Amino acid sequence: MNRLSAPFLALIAALGALLSILGPAHIKGAIQTNTGNQDRRPLAWRTEIQYLHPSRTPFLRLLSKVKTKPTDDPEFKVFERDHPARWTRLNEALDNSETGVDVDDGSMFRVDDVVLVPSTGERMLVTAISGNTLTVTRGIQGSTATAASDNAWVKILYSKEEENGLAAEIVTSDYTTVTNFTQIFKRTYGESRTSKQTKRRGPANLSEERRLAMGLIKEDMEQAFLWGKKREESSSGSIVRYTGGLDEFISTNRIDMEGGVGFGDIGYLMNVATRFGGSSKVWICGRDARQQIDAIGLPYLQIKPEQNKMGMSVKGFETSFGEAMLITHYGLDNAHAGDLFIVDPEHVAVAELQAVQHNENIQENDRDGVKHEFLAELGLWLDTEKAHVRVTGLTKKVV
Repeated sequence: MNRLSAPFLALIAALGALLSILGPAHIKGAIQTNTGNQDRRPLAWRTEIQYLHPSRTPFLRLLSKVKTKPTDDPEFKVFERDHPARWTRLNEALDNSETGVDVDDGSMFRVDDVVLVPSTGERMLVTAISGNTLTVTRGIQGSTATAASDNAWVKILYSKEEENGLAAEIVTSDYTTVTNFTQIFKRTYGESRTSKQTKRRGPANLSEERRLAMGLIKEDMEQAFLWGKKREESSSGSIVRYTGGLDEFISTNRIDMEGGVGFGDIGYLMNVATRFGGSSKVWICGRDARQQIDAIGLPYLQIKPEQNKMGMSVKGFETSFGEAMLITHYGLDNAHAGDLFIVDPEHVAVAELQAVQHNENIQENDRDGVKHEFLAELGLWLDTEKAHVRVTGLTKKVV
C-alpha cells in the first residue's frame, strides 16, 4: 500500500501542474463545483444552463440560418426590382364605342399589348399611350365591344407580334432602393481586483456573467431587428446609427385582427403572405397570438409533428397557399403578446459590418480590475417588403 502511494501522489501532482498550464476555468467554461468561505457558497454550473432561452430570440436564430450579407459601409443599400404588374382598373365608365380608355396606371402598358376586361370578356389592342390614357382597337379576336363600369379590372394578356415584324418595344423599370444602417451593439462584464483578491467571486461567477452578457447582446439584436427605427444622428462629432427593424419596413401588409382570429383568417393571412416571395413562411407570434391560433383547433389544418429546429420547439402547418413554421416568441409579451410577424426567410438577412467578437480586458492598465466586452456592428437586410406580414390584435376576444 505504501509502495502505491508515491506514484499515486505523483500522478495527482502532475494533473495539478497540467491544470495550471491550461489556465483559469472561466476561460474554458469548465463544469465545476466551487466551495469556499461563506461569500462563495457552493455553485454547480452546467453547460445547458442559459440565462436567455432560445425562444426569446427566434428571429435572430432564423437569421443565423440564412446567408449573411457582408457590407463595408454603415449605410447599406438593398436594390429591388418589382415584377411588372399585369392588372389595373378602368378610371372611367366605357360605352361600347369609345377608343380612348382611361386607366389607373398607364405606365405598365406597351403599344401592341392585348388586354382583357374580364367583367365583359372584351379584348382590346393598345395602339397608342398618352399618360394614363390608352388608344385602343375595340372588340378584337372575335370579342364584342361592350360597355364596362368605372373601376372594372383590366389585365394585360400578351403583346401582338407579327411574323417577320420589328423588335418589341423596350420596357424599363427602375430599381427600388431600400437603405438601412448597421448598429453598434456592446455588452460588458468583469470584476474588480478587490473582489477577486478577497475570493468573493470565483472563475465560475465570471464565466456565468460572460454567458449572461452574450445572452443580453443577442436580445439587444433581437429587439433592434424587430422594432428598430432607421436613423442616423450626429452631434458634436459623435455619430450614432440605428438599424431599422421588421416593424418599420413592413408597410404594405399590415393587418389588425381586432381581437381574435377565426378559421378563415389563417388561410387569409397565408394568402396575403404568399402573394410575393416564396410559399414557405415563418410565423413568429407572441403568447396571446399563439393562444388564439391554438384555440382555432389546429387539427382542422394539415399539421406536421412537433419538431425541434434551431434549438426551439416549432410546429409546422400547411394551407392551400403554402406551408408555415409556427414559433412562439416568449420575448413578445405584455403589450406585444398579441403580435405576429410572418417572415419570408428567403428575403431577410443580417448585414454584417463587424461580426460579434469578444474583446478581453479592455480596461485601462491603471484601473482597478478587469473588464471584457462583446462587440458587434450589424443591421437588418430586408428585401421584397410585400413578402412579409405584420399582424396585430391577436388577443383574446372580449365577450
